[in-house]
Amino acid sequence: MAKQKPKPNKKPVAAVPKVTPKKDAAPTWQDRFVEIFAMSLNVALAAQGAGVTRMSAYRERKRNPEFAAAWEDAREAAAERLEAAAYERARNVSDTLLIFLLKSHKPERYRESVQQQHTGVLEVIVRREQRTGTTKAD
Repeated sequence: MAKQKPKPNKKPVAAVPKVTPKKDAAPTWQDRFVEIFAMSLNVALAAQGAGVTRMSAYRERKRNPEFAAAWEDAREAAAERLEAAAYERARNVSDTLLIFLLKSHKPERYRESVQQQHTGVLEVIVRREQRTGTTKAD
């Protein structure tokens, strides 16, 4: 009997979120925007692909809570995919990327610690004129 290779331990990747279209409705520009944004994390590219301006997309996000939620879900899903790709690349290719990921996920252990200490005398002189806008003659 042949030995089976162990399957690589891969982090699950979030699905691309979509705005749920109404029954029997054609996909809207908002649906297309969210789909492209989830793949690119680029507002300008998503707006162009949806046939609207960036400002229209931002206005719609402000006006429409459902669209705003889909936008945030798309951003989170895309960020999770990037993180998974970065993790794989760090494990297999890049020590520098590995260091950044460790600093990000375990800052208490891997962040760079810098302490600054002032040992001299700090003297602050505030003149009455500067403080109150008056002079001694007032």
